[in-house]
Amino acid sequence: MSEDTDVLIVGAGHGGLAVAHDLLPGGREVVLVDAHARIGDAWRLRWDSLRLFTPRDLNGLPGIRFPAGGDPFPNKDEVADYHERYAHEMRFPRRLGTAVSALRGTAGRLRRPSAPT
Repeated sequence: MSEDTDVLIVGAGHGGLAVAHDLLPGGREVVLVDAHARIGDAWRLRWDSLRLFTPRDLNGLPGIRFPAGGDPFPNKDEVADYHERYAHEMRFPRRLGTAVSALRGTAGRLRRPSAPT
């Protein structure tokens, strides 16, 4: 990843992945940034009983269906694995293990506060 990027998406969850998918065809340089070491870890690290309350056939992201399963309501690990597979198959540039706590504007650009101006 270059120091400059068109769109920095903070969080590689369902919303971040969908936004990345929609921006790339327009020629935007997109980078997903997530504080966790793996995409999907925000789901993996939650309580074992966590399930989506919407049926799996309604939870797919553009271009890749949510996998079939025995229970109509996917568990946390199924969601995590789907997010990770989606980001990999879509080849989204990403920076994992990178927390974003603040950005500041400098000459029409956003920068991390610790970055040189």
